[in-house]
Amino acid sequence: ANAFSCFDCHIWMKFYEDENYQYIEVSNYKLDDDFKDYPYHRGDGTVPDKLYYPMYPGYVDSNDKLRSISGVKATGHKGFTALESCAKNNGSIWSIESWSYHLWFHTLLLLMSKNFNSQVAFGNGNMAKGTRPAAEFNDNGLLNTSGQFFGYNTPIGSVKAFFCENVWGNIRSKCLGMYLVNNNYRVKMIPPYTTNGTFDNYQLINIPASPQSNGWLVELTANSVYGLIPSTVGGSDSTFVGDYGVFMSGGVAHLTTGGGYLDGRYCGSWYYNLG
Repeated sequence: ANAFSCFDCHIWMKFYEDENYQYIEVSNYKLDDDFKDYPYHRGDGTVPDKLYYPMYPGYVDSNDKLRSISGVKATGHKGFTALESCAKNNGSIWSIESWSYHLWFHTLLLLMSKNFNSQVAFGNGNMAKGTRPAAEFNDNGLLNTSGQFFGYNTPIGSVKAFFCENVWGNIRSKCLGMYLVNNNYRVKMIPPYTTNGTFDNYQLINIPASPQSNGWLVELTANSVYGLIPSTVGGSDSTFVGDYGVFMSGGVAHLTTGGGYLDGRYCGSWYYNLG
């Protein structure tokens, strides 16, 4: 069996901004067409009322199935295509994390904490920056006896939110639905997330990846449909957003989120790696 945290509710979100403020609205029903429930949409076209999030980072077992189980370390050596295939070995509607899932989960944490610096609000996670082998990922289940929210501010620890362990720091989460294609975002909010190489079934977001380099995030643009999109870097980890962005200049880059144990204080809810 796989262990999941169940959100026994249906939540819609709306993002927008004006010249002075950014707005996030959350509702338990659809107030207007700008409220979206994208993470509830499954690959088979069904839209259940509940949402499930894995309690543990993914472990690939001997049958090449991606599992959310305690007592093992996350599998860190699989690429996007291979990891997605391992997820679907559990059944056709299974998948790895998507941008809409990530956005939904971490927006709730942002609204709860009222702090863009998620490491300050909830804990550092496993941020032992330095040379360590991949086997030094945290074991799943270290926080089984802790409550649904728990975090360490020590250099080597773990962080837990909504009963889910290692939501940042430890292992970078491979995330479907967002690419950086020649410095422009291509985003898709519901499955299937396949691409024919031209991304013609993805939306071109009119927010250029202006950094085209690495840096602390100064601004996330509140796009009405696609959520909080990174747009400017600068500052430090104690100002503005407080998380780090890695952006590739040219070519095609997949999104990984959260940050890994080698990323140290760069980790957090709004850590983006499109490098």
